[in-house]
Amino acid sequence: MIELYVPTGVTPTSKRQLSPRLETLDGKVMGILNNGKWNAGQLLTGIQTLLTNSYDIREVIRWKKESYSSPAERDMRDEIAQKCDFVITAIGD
Repeated sequence: MIELYVPTGVTPTSKRQLSPRLETLDGKVMGILNNGKWNAGQLLTGIQTLLTNSYDIREVIRWKKESYSSPAERDMRDEIAQKCDFVITAIGD
């Protein structure tokens, strides 16, 4: 007799409220978080150029994660949240 194991289950989740949307990007601080993948830097630089040419963005601050396969460190996430009005991140494969 063959036994079949189905590796599925239920993961408990909680509802989260989305952050309020910005009315404009003018005068805002943009954060750029590079995940470290091969083309992420090029992709994010292109997005930065598009947005800074279209909006009066006050400042751009860039970060790069240590590894694409792990979350950003808590200190980095806290700093990003404190300093930025919005953040752009990308995978870049």
